Amino acid sequence: MKSVQVHGDGNCLFHSAAAMLNRIAMNNDAAMKGDYLNAMTKVHLEDNFDRFVTAFFHAYDEVEISQMQDGDLKTHSQKLFSLVKEYKKSITKTKETVDVQPADDLPQRKTSERGLSRKELNRLYSNRAVLVQ
Repeated sequence: MKSVQVHGDGNCLFHSAAAMLNRIAMNNDAAMKGDYLNAMTKVHLEDNFDRFVTAFFHAYDEVEISQMQDGDLKTHSQKLFSLVKEYKKSITKTKETVDVQPADDLPQRKTSERGLSRKELNRLYSNRAVLVQ
């Protein structure tokens, strides 16, 4: 599946999504299915999401959010900012785990026909990030 090309600011999540949806509407694609649209959106925005988060969410934003007067906007912004912070932490933890515990650091020694020992398997898997579905 190919990414949709967007003219202008490709790092802006909202403009990118709007441009893609406009392109679909202009093609009068009545057979467009939700799953296909979701897949296209994922392919298009996958590379831009990290740059979007980095470009628009800084530490000083949290201070500005705390000083907002509009209650609904403040609540929404606080939730969004906390999700972004959580996302950034998870990315950092994943990178640290990979950097600290590379897969090829196990002792290079002969193993029995069974493969790795229980101790080696426990050590290998205890340091890996687990995805919860």
